[in-house]
Amino acid sequence: MRQQNDTSPHPEILLTNAQVVTLDPRQPLGHEIGIRDGRILHVGRHSSGASAAGKSVHVIDCRGSTVLPGFVDAHLHILSYAESLLSMNMRPGNGVRSIFRIQDELRHRVGDTPPGEWLKGKGYDEFSLEEKRHPTRWELDTAAPAHPVKLTHRSGHAHVLNSLALKMVGIGRDTPDPPGGLIERDLESGEPTGVLFEMSDTLAKRIPRWDDETFEQAVRQATTDLASVGITSFLDASPTGNLSKQGFFQQLRSKSCIPQRIFMTVGQNVVGRLGQKGSHPGKEPNDVTIWGVKLILDRTTGTMCPSQAELAAIVLAAHSNGWPVAIHAVEEETIEAALEALETVQSEDPLTHRLSHRIEHASICPPHLARRMGGLGLTVVSQPSFIYYHGTRYTNTIESQQQAHLYPHKTLLSCGVTVAGSSDCPIVPPSPLTGIYAAVTRLSMRGECVGPEQKISIEEAIALYTTQAAKAIGAPASLGRLSPGMAADLVVLSRNPLTTPPANLRDIEVQLTMVGGRIVYSR
Repeated sequence: MRQQNDTSPHPEILLTNAQVVTLDPRQPLGHEIGIRDGRILHVGRHSSGASAAGKSVHVIDCRGSTVLPGFVDAHLHILSYAESLLSMNMRPGNGVRSIFRIQDELRHRVGDTPPGEWLKGKGYDEFSLEEKRHPTRWELDTAAPAHPVKLTHRSGHAHVLNSLALKMVGIGRDTPDPPGGLIERDLESGEPTGVLFEMSDTLAKRIPRWDDETFEQAVRQATTDLASVGITSFLDASPTGNLSKQGFFQQLRSKSCIPQRIFMTVGQNVVGRLGQKGSHPGKEPNDVTIWGVKLILDRTTGTMCPSQAELAAIVLAAHSNGWPVAIHAVEEETIEAALEALETVQSEDPLTHRLSHRIEHASICPPHLARRMGGLGLTVVSQPSFIYYHGTRYTNTIESQQQAHLYPHKTLLSCGVTVAGSSDCPIVPPSPLTGIYAAVTRLSMRGECVGPEQKISIEEAIALYTTQAAKAIGAPASLGRLSPGMAADLVVLSRNPLTTPPANLRDIEVQLTMVGGRIVYSR
């Protein structure tokens, strides 16, 4: 019991015998952390546990393990990840390396599924298939003629439907391509081949979701997976997010399906309903916070979509109301279009403070574009793990001179660009430690070194998933560091990444993850 003359607050939780890496330059290291009311009370230089004496304190002995701020994933898709856990695993890592194997996986599922029910698979990669192409509707029909089938490409930007599925969603020979989308057609007959590009939103409105109980269980599993790799906050980067989705996330939180802090983007059609930034709900620690607006900029149909003028208008509408934008731009041409729009908008409507606009991916970005980004004060949300998981494909499909500009973390940082790390999960697994490993070594899973001149230090790589990612999701004041007053979001690691040889970074294990002083994962 606390003595009457003891007026100083004491911790409710005390982590002792730890190597604390705070990422706070004022006190970079410590040996214990005291936590009270979900926030850090103190970081101690000694780990005697004396501050817990005589008080009701939950003591966690870290036994020399390393404590870091909780990891932040600045760009993922949590509902899509949950769906992937319910879908057939068509990834190359699961042995799906031919269209015959895709058919085989479908045949196995057909026997357990009543006719007419949807069969869904995720993660196929045409580059990894023996045929080096997408499967067609007719090949899926061979395996599952009585079931509607939807396969989703590893990128999430393409789908393959069989004939029954095409009929059920209303896509036929005379169906026009939707804005920004493309229906692949047989050159001779004009019939859809079943391969659809950039049509996720259309399909989501026409294909039934899983029942509520099943889907909620999948969300729980998905967020448990995130916690198991140390993720304490994330931004759901959907271009179709809206206020209903915010409410759905709130509902999932109320049912304890999601322990992490949630930030999200909304689509361009929601801008008019958001009003001024700061007037919208999402200020409390447990709220689902709308960060800003997500835009997809690509050339799937052969022309820029949206057009340069349309893009500038959308960005201006968001910018004028104080909402930042996150523009999906992968290759040089789309990156340049995004920069032109942002430069135009900032010249027409300069704010007293710069908005933290973002470029998502910036996969191939030469120095002259990086310098323009730095001049605009932009953030690039990158996916270092893609180097590890997709490096072999990059070395085989991207010209050697462009590989030096592929996910160019060193160039971006040297140009003053804020770079945040993310997984784009479920495109790849969400482990930040894999991303840190890839950013430092630039090694693929097969050992190829992709763009070695873009290697960054371990300290810089850790910042991608902590301080820089917290800034990128709009939460720099309370997340990303371990210091008094900050949120008690932390991860306990089996080894100190700062002293671990780069080749062994992926071997580090997450032992415990805490969000707001609450343990959400423990080995």
